[in-house]
Amino acid sequence: MKKVKSLFQVMLYCFKISIEASTFCTLARVLIKIVLVAIPILNAYTMRYIINLIATTYSEDLLSSLIMAIIALLLLSLTSYLLGSLSAYIVDVHNIHMKNSIDIKLAQTAVQMDLKHFDSPEYFDKFSNAKRDSSALITITWNIIDGFGSFLSLISAFCILAQLNIVIGIFVIVSIIPSFIVSQKYTRKIYHWEKENVMQDRQCNYLYNIMTGKDCAQDLRLLGIGPYLLSLFKTTWSAWFGQKKVLLRKRTIFTTIANLNPIVISTIFIGWIAVEIFIGKREIGDFTLYTSQVQQLQTSVTAFIVYTVNIYDSKLKVNNIQSFQGIVSDVVDGQEIITGTIDSIEFRNVSFSYPGCSVPVLNDVCFKVESGDSVAIVGLNGSGKTTIIKLLLRFYSPSSGQIYINGKDITQYDLGSLRQKFDVMFQEFNVYAFTLKENIGLSDLCNTSKNTDARIQDALRTSGADSILNKLPQGLNTYLSREFSEEGVKLSKGEEQKIALARMLYRDSEVILLDEPSASLDAEAENKVFNTIKELNNGKTVIFITHRLANIKIAKKIFVLENGRIIESGSHDDLMKLSGRYATLYNYQAEKFSI
Repeated sequence: MKKVKSLFQVMLYCFKISIEASTFCTLARVLIKIVLVAIPILNAYTMRYIINLIATTYSEDLLSSLIMAIIALLLLSLTSYLLGSLSAYIVDVHNIHMKNSIDIKLAQTAVQMDLKHFDSPEYFDKFSNAKRDSSALITITWNIIDGFGSFLSLISAFCILAQLNIVIGIFVIVSIIPSFIVSQKYTRKIYHWEKENVMQDRQCNYLYNIMTGKDCAQDLRLLGIGPYLLSLFKTTWSAWFGQKKVLLRKRTIFTTIANLNPIVISTIFIGWIAVEIFIGKREIGDFTLYTSQVQQLQTSVTAFIVYTVNIYDSKLKVNNIQSFQGIVSDVVDGQEIITGTIDSIEFRNVSFSYPGCSVPVLNDVCFKVESGDSVAIVGLNGSGKTTIIKLLLRFYSPSSGQIYINGKDITQYDLGSLRQKFDVMFQEFNVYAFTLKENIGLSDLCNTSKNTDARIQDALRTSGADSILNKLPQGLNTYLSREFSEEGVKLSKGEEQKIALARMLYRDSEVILLDEPSASLDAEAENKVFNTIKELNNGKTVIFITHRLANIKIAKKIFVLENGRIIESGSHDDLMKLSGRYATLYNYQAEKFSI
């Protein structure tokens, strides 16, 4: 009963999505299916009537009846044909609606998910299963509707045969049950095998994407590793398919044997009804009526079983989708909207470890930033600098400790209003295959003021990217990629960083967070960026992370991070007087620069 209940819950879930995707298409498919089920029954009785007329002695009255019956048969055939064509069109449209609706649901889940899930292979396994099985929702909807039609055909054919002999109908149905059992068994086996071996499937997709994508195209040609990757792909795929092929072979053999039963039963019945007619117990038209209904019953039962098995198979796949959509976020949205300015940001005994890692990235970190401060966080790679920004933006939740803004725990704040207070440029910035105007405007989509172009140009000028704008063939409307436009432009890494900086400046929030803002810039551009940071500090709070200490004097406060702990803090002059870790790093870079 639990399995039946679970099956019906999944069917209702899929039917709900079908209605959400297109109410008209869903209802139209159901109504057309009912009519198409009724037509073969009317067709069978009409054929019986025609054959009986043909077998009767000729008369003019019978001739007119025969003509009317043939016209009725034509109308039924035309109706069936036209409804079939209409149904095919509606199914195509409905499937597109369904696929779009499902893709949107998966995307909504993915974009709202905590970043911690992207650090785990379990997330990618679940997403891969959900994406692969997303078509199952469409399949279940299709199977529900067609299964409903098959069930109606089954009942009608059984009732007609019951008028002749109810035992025949029962035997026909029972003969198909072994096929159902075998199909269900191997459907379950194949599905569980695919689920357990999804890692191999993902590896094949990964290798294929490397060979056919752009990101690794240069490495493949430089290193000549294309044949190696192709060989690895073939080996991985062969191992994956070799195991699946065994299951497919067994399913084919056993289902073929099981399907012999209905063939034997139907042949016996056809012989019996032929003898009944031959000895005069039945009209000749009964042969067409009842043999067609035996075939209809067999077809309907088989189809109903197939649809039921497919629904069961797809039910397991839908569970994957529901499992992906059911991933719980640790970062819970708060209720309070941040109003006014951010007067203070404080970390109190904050520790953090990334999921699956036992070694903490941050360990008991404490510091406070006041409004208008210019703060630099320095340290070696892996010291936890970028993690501080991710925690402040609530991409992750601290393992222990609290983060406060204006004296309140940031978990109390609405995520949207919290993040809106920050201009951020990440070390791993992105330039999208959109126009330059769209790339900049993405950071503040809520602002629809008429001076958008002017604001964008100001942001480009401030970031030093105005020189890029001047050389673009279509100005702000130039695509920053050739992926979708032949007139698109491919920028250098340094130019892309300037665009990312301009995007951040366009947002114009009161707190600026910069993660290695000059990593890809030349010396001139770097100097301009730090001068920009200095100018931005007039009225704004600036927190920046950098490896390059030559321009760090602009910071009023400097925190030195090492092994997840703040080991030194103060101004540049204060830290140089300490002759500690900061002074060592600064002098090392100064010496290297002088060389």
